[in-house]
Amino acid sequence: MKKLLSMLIAISLILSGLSMFSPVYAEENVLFSHSFSDGMGECVSVSAKTEDKIELITDSETGKSVMRVLDDSDSLSAGVKSPKIPVEAGRSYSFVSSVKALSGTVKMYVTFYDENAKKVESKSVNAKVGAYSNLSASHVAPANATTVEIIVSTVSTTMGEGYVESFKITEGQKINVTEKVTKTKDSTDKNVRRFSVTDGTENYTIKGVDTGVLIKDGYMCQSAVPTASLEIIPDEPIKIDNLSMKIKYKLKAESKGKISYLGLYFFGNDGKKGTGLYVFSFPVSGRWYEGEIRLMDAGQVGARDTFGPGDEIESFRITIGNNSGVNVDGIFEYVEFVSGQEDIWGTPSGQDVLDKVAADVSNAKPGDTVVIPDGTYTGVKFDIEGHGSEGNPVTIKAQTPGKVIINGLSSMTVNGEHLVIDGLFFHKAWNPVIINIPASSHHIRVTNTAMVDCNNPNRATKAVWFQVAGQYNRVDHCFFNHKINHGVLFSVGRSTEPNYFTVDHNYFGNFEASVVGNGAETIRAGSGAASYVDSNTVYEYNFFEKCDGEGELISLKAANCDVRYNTFYNSTGGICLRAGDNNRVYGNVIHKTMGIRVIGINQEVRDNYISQCLDMGIALESGTDPNDAQYTPVKNAKVTNNTTDASAIAVGINQGITSQANMATTAYPRKYSPEGIYKNNLSVTYSDKDIVAELAPAPEFKIEDNAQIGGIKSAKDGISHNNVSVLKDKNGFFYTNNGVGADIEEILKAPLDPKNILADWIFKKVEANEEGFVIGKVQLSSGEENEVGIILNGERLVSDVPPQIIDGRTLVPLRAIFEAMDATLTWDDATKTATAKRGDLTLSLTSDSKTAYVNGNANELDVPATIINGRFVVPARFISETMGAKVGWVAETRTVVIDGGSVKYPVKNDIENAVPVFDAIQSADDGTGKTIAGVLDGAMGSKWGVLYDENNPDGAYGIFDLGSSIDIDGIWIAFAAGNARVYTIDIYTSDDGENYTLHKAGYKSSGETTDFEKFEIGKKARFIKIVGKGNTVNGWMNIQEVAITKK
Repeated sequence: MKKLLSMLIAISLILSGLSMFSPVYAEENVLFSHSFSDGMGECVSVSAKTEDKIELITDSETGKSVMRVLDDSDSLSAGVKSPKIPVEAGRSYSFVSSVKALSGTVKMYVTFYDENAKKVESKSVNAKVGAYSNLSASHVAPANATTVEIIVSTVSTTMGEGYVESFKITEGQKINVTEKVTKTKDSTDKNVRRFSVTDGTENYTIKGVDTGVLIKDGYMCQSAVPTASLEIIPDEPIKIDNLSMKIKYKLKAESKGKISYLGLYFFGNDGKKGTGLYVFSFPVSGRWYEGEIRLMDAGQVGARDTFGPGDEIESFRITIGNNSGVNVDGIFEYVEFVSGQEDIWGTPSGQDVLDKVAADVSNAKPGDTVVIPDGTYTGVKFDIEGHGSEGNPVTIKAQTPGKVIINGLSSMTVNGEHLVIDGLFFHKAWNPVIINIPASSHHIRVTNTAMVDCNNPNRATKAVWFQVAGQYNRVDHCFFNHKINHGVLFSVGRSTEPNYFTVDHNYFGNFEASVVGNGAETIRAGSGAASYVDSNTVYEYNFFEKCDGEGELISLKAANCDVRYNTFYNSTGGICLRAGDNNRVYGNVIHKTMGIRVIGINQEVRDNYISQCLDMGIALESGTDPNDAQYTPVKNAKVTNNTTDASAIAVGINQGITSQANMATTAYPRKYSPEGIYKNNLSVTYSDKDIVAELAPAPEFKIEDNAQIGGIKSAKDGISHNNVSVLKDKNGFFYTNNGVGADIEEILKAPLDPKNILADWIFKKVEANEEGFVIGKVQLSSGEENEVGIILNGERLVSDVPPQIIDGRTLVPLRAIFEAMDATLTWDDATKTATAKRGDLTLSLTSDSKTAYVNGNANELDVPATIINGRFVVPARFISETMGAKVGWVAETRTVVIDGGSVKYPVKNDIENAVPVFDAIQSADDGTGKTIAGVLDGAMGSKWGVLYDENNPDGAYGIFDLGSSIDIDGIWIAFAAGNARVYTIDIYTSDDGENYTLHKAGYKSSGETTDFEKFEIGKKARFIKIVGKGNTVNGWMNIQEVAITKK
C-alpha cells in the first residue's frame, strides 16, 4: 500500500506540480476581464467593414448594458474581439463570455497566435438562441503559441444578431503534453497487458490529444471542449492473436453539460489501421463505467483499415464526446488487453487459394476471366486489383455460382477498373466492412452475389456490409438478407465528383437493427458537404422487405439521383431525401412502410403508389438555417400524380417544425415552411382523419386538382371528394383515366415479387425455402380486376378467393376473416359446418343454411354461407358484427370496411407469454405522424411520444385493449434514450375501458437501458392504461416498444 501511495504521489507531482487531490485549476489568475457595460475598452470590432454594426444598447429584458452585434449580410461577419493576451505554450487557460444569440449563428472563438501573429489554433463554441449563457472553454496553449484572443461574432455565410455582455480569460496550471508512466511488471500471465494509473503492469506514454494530461483525484484525465481525448502509447505494441481478444476498462467522464459518449479507439500501422466504439452512450457524469468488450466489436474509424489476426495495436485512446459547449473531463483508471481467447470465427482456411486468384487478376488482360474454385473460405482477406477496359472487363467469377462461400472473419476489397465480380456467397462472414469498393475504383460491377447472416454475435457492434465509392460502378441482382448488427447495410460514398452508379434488381430484406437512432440505414447515399454535389446515381428495380434498421430506409444525402421502380414492403423505414437537391422519386410501390420525406430544393415526387403507410404518405418538412445537421428548406417541390391507398394521412406539411414554445431556446429551430405544389394526387382512404396534416401554415405550398375517395372530406381546398371514377387492376392498384393519381404503367414496373429479379442460383434457394432465403411478396388482391376488397382495421385483407356479392350481400372467405379476427377455426367435413371460437364466443355456420348459431342461439341470415371454388364464404356483416366489429361499404372502390373486433397488433416480439393487443388508444402524439401503433410494430427504430402537461397531469396516456380480461403478468416498455433518462409513469387497469383503478403511481424506469423493462401488474384486467409524467430531461414520454405478458 505504501508503495502504491508513493507511486500515485510521484505521478501527481510529475504531471501537475500539485497535491494528489488538487482541482484542475487550483486558483484563478485573471489575465483579462472586460464588461461591455463600460463600452468597448480595449476590445475592437472583428472587421472594419462591419464596425458600424456594433453598438452599445440596453437589453430591455435584463436592463443591462450590452454590446449589440448585428450581421445583416450573408457574406460578412460582425463581432467583437479582445486584445491579444500573452500566453505560455503548454499552460492551460479558461475562457468565458456571457452571450445571448437572438438569431442566426453566434459563436465564441478562442484563437492562439505565434510570435509572427500567425494563427496556430482556433476553436469555437455556439451560443444558445434566446437566453444568456456563459460560453466557457478550457484549452492548453499549443506549441509555438505566444498570444491568444477571444472573439464573439456571427458567421460570414448567414445573417444573425446577438448581445455580448462580458469577456474573461484566466490562467491555469502548467500542463505536460506527454508523460512517461513506468510500472513494475509483476504479472505472470503473458496473455494480459494492463495499462493503469494505479496497478498496471505495462510501461507506456500518455498524452492528451490536442491538449495535455491532467491529474484529477489521483487519476489521469484531460479537460477539453468539445471532446476530451487521452492517448496511451505502450512501450511495446499489443499483438493481436485473434479478434476475440478481450478488452477490459474502467473509465468515467465529468461535465456540467450533456455527455454524448465514452469511447475506446485503437490504432496501428502508423495510424493507417483504426477501429473504435462507444462503450457507453450518454454516460452519467461522475459514474465509473467498468466492463469488457471484444476487439471484434470495434468498428472502422474513418477511412482506416481494420485490424486482423497478427496485427499490432500501437496506441489506444479514451475519448469523451460533448456537444454542450461546457467543459468535459475524460478520466481513466485502467485498460486491459487479454489475448488467448477462443476464436469464434473458426480456423482460417483458403487464404492461399484466394491469394493466387488475386495474383491471377492482377496479371489478367482485358477480356480475361479468372475462376475462383468452389469451396468454403474462412477468415480470409480477399483483396483484388485488376485492370480491364471498356467492353472488355476482367471477370472474377465463382466456378459454380453460390458454391464459393466466404465466412468467418473475412472481407473483400476490389480495386481497379472494368472488373466484374460474379456469383459469390458471403454466409456468416463478418468484418466492420465486409465488401469495399474504394474511391480509386471505377467501372466495377458486382452481380449475382449474396450476403446472408453476416453478423457479429454482439448485436450492438457497428458494421457495414457493402461499401462502394468511386465512379461508374454497378451492383445488380444481388441478395442481402438478415442483418442484425447496427450500422449501414449498403453505403454509397460521395466526393466532389459525380458517382454515376447504378444499384438495380437487388433484394434487401430482414434488417433488424440492434439499437435505436441514426446509422442503421439500409442504403445511405452520401454525407457532409458532398451531399450537395451531383451524384447521378440510379436506384431502380430493387425490392426492400422488413428493413427495420431505422426510420430512413434509404437516406439520400446526394444530389441529382433517381429512386425509381422499386418496391418497399412491410418495413419501418422509408425514403428520406435528407440532404441534396434535384432528386427524383417515381414509379415506386410503397406498401406497409414509412412514406417519403422531402427536404431540400427542386425535389420531384411523382407516380408512386403508397399503400397502408405507417405514418403519412409524403411528408414535406420544415427547414432550418444552415448548420452541420441542417434541414435545407423545401423549395420548388413538385409532388404530383401519386396515389395513397388505405393510408390515413396522404400528405404532411411542415413536419418537424419547432414549436413556438421551443423556438427561442433551440439553436437551429426548424422554422421555414415548405414551398412547392401538391397536384393531381389521388387518395383512397377509409379513415376519419383529414388526409392533409398541416402542422403550421405554409402559404407558398399550393394544393391543386387532387381527388379523395372515401373517408371524411379534407378541410383543405384543392381536394375533391368522391367525384372521380376509379378502377382496380388485377394487382389491386387503384387508378383513374383522367390524369389523377399514379400512372398505372409506371407503378407496374416495380417488382411485386422479388423472385423475378433474383439470380438463378439464389432463386433456387428461395424456391426451396432454404434457411436465410425465405422471402415474401406484395399482394393487394387475389388477382381479379375490380374485385371486391376488404379493409380490416386499416389493413387490406387478401385471400386466394375474393369476396363475392350474392343477392346484394357480401360474402367473404371464412378462414381469412376468422383468422384475422384471432378466432380458432374447426371444420366438420361431414356436415359442412364451420365453428369459430374466440374467448367466450362460439359461432357455427353450415354450408347452404340460413341459420347460424351464436353460443347455441339460432340467428337467421339474409343469405346462406356457401362453398365457392372450394372455399367456404360467409356473410361479412353478420360475422363481423357478431365479433364486435362495425361494418361499412365504400361504393366508389367496392370495398367492405370492418373496424374493430380483431387483433390489430399481433405479437411481434420475443418476450415469453406476450399477448396480442386488440386495440391501442392514445391521448396525443408528437404531431409528426408517429402514433401509438409504433410501439407495437416489433421494431425498436420507431417510437411514440406524448408530452406531459402540468395543467392536465393525467392527460398524457396510452391505453391497450387486450380483447378480454386475462391474468396479466406485467407490461414491458422500451423507452427511447432509456439509458440516459429516467421515466416516470402511472399504471391503471380496467375491465370495461371506462372505470380505471390505479395500480401503481410513480413507477420509474432504470435509466440504464433502451431495451425492454418490466413493470409488474399481477392482476386480471382487459385494459391497461399508462400515464406519462415525463423524464429526467424533459416532459416527454417517448416509448419505442410495448409488450404485455400473461401469467
